[in-house]
Amino acid sequence: MENEFRLPDENSNEEFDQRRIVELIEDIRADIDFELDDVVTSIVRDLPSQYFRRTKREDQVTHLKGLLASRICQFAGELFLNSSDGTRVAVLGRSSYKGQLARILSDLPGQQTRLIGANIYTSESHDFILDVFEFATDGNVTFTENPDPVLADQIAREAKAEETSVIDFLSRIRPSTSENSDLQKLTRLFQAHDAVNHQPSPFVDIKPDSDSSSDVLIAVRSKNERSSFQKTAALISRYGLDIQQAELVIARKDKAEGLPVEARTDKSLLMSFKLSSPASELPAAEKWIADLGELVASFSVS
Repeated sequence: MENEFRLPDENSNEEFDQRRIVELIEDIRADIDFELDDVVTSIVRDLPSQYFRRTKREDQVTHLKGLLASRICQFAGELFLNSSDGTRVAVLGRSSYKGQLARILSDLPGQQTRLIGANIYTSESHDFILDVFEFATDGNVTFTENPDPVLADQIAREAKAEETSVIDFLSRIRPSTSENSDLQKLTRLFQAHDAVNHQPSPFVDIKPDSDSSSDVLIAVRSKNERSSFQKTAALISRYGLDIQQAELVIARKDKAEGLPVEARTDKSLLMSFKLSSPASELPAAEKWIADLGELVASFSVS
């Protein structure tokens, strides 16, 4: 065949070889550019808006490169990508299935490293997942040092609470939550945190979106963030519910007391889930909510 590709011959003219190599590179680049233009656009449009508000630009670029690579290579598993500063691990997957979050939590590296937050995203088309886990390091700020007083005032008005209580709450959660969540979400988180700190039992708030989806917010005082989050996700999956989005927020009661990491057990664990049911309606609420309450009660610090 006249146009059949041949590897450069070591005895051939060097200039000819270089030209063939340049042509090959240009052909590959043109094919990739043509294919990726639509792929990048579809990925970006498929991600929820919360992802772009909460994620640093440099991390967004890394995540998109990972999603592109896994799609081009037809990679069926999950990719684990570390951030450059070692504070975050992103898990990218080209499929979404029940029990996925619980399994990923069990596979996360650094079992001895303290998990300080998580944001879980499933694409609108359910074609891929993008989960971001944040860990404590010596240089990682785990709470908001200077809460926005205007935001605190807005939350206090919405929750009908004292502004000082809201400021105290905002000062105990990570900046990526306090600075990048909407007013309604922060108000619900504050109310859940306030409730669990005034009652011994866990707090569970369920807001149905429709017959087939709901927003669930759970607050509990817990010693082990990762285990509690994992067991809750596992229970949800056993009821056939899909986790479309989730967030783990930890409000540390001891943040100003200078206690060592191993002594930081007095904290409220806030877990929010956006759930849907493939069966077009949620399972019997009384049963799975009762089981959920019993499970999270086992996490509690007495």
